[in-house]
Amino acid sequence: MRHLYNLGTGIREIRAPGYAYRAAGKKHILKPLTVAALVEYLPYRSKPADGIHNLITVRSGGPLDSGYPNVLWAQTRY
Repeated sequence: MRHLYNLGTGIREIRAPGYAYRAAGKKHILKPLTVAALVEYLPYRSKPADGIHNLITVRSGGPLDSGYPNVLWAQTRY
């Protein structure tokens, strides 16, 4: 969350954290539709477990398995 910046135009910028979770990673721009989805998600977001720094978490507070979105995406393409 500390690497998510509101640019005030409906667009947000996010930086993937680098070493020790500093904002040293590559910048990504989130477009308005993605920002709208994120704003809707955040009130329901499970509190991350200690040591977890992922934006998207599962019910237990752990990180979302990176393979799961790929499975969903594969199923929606057909």
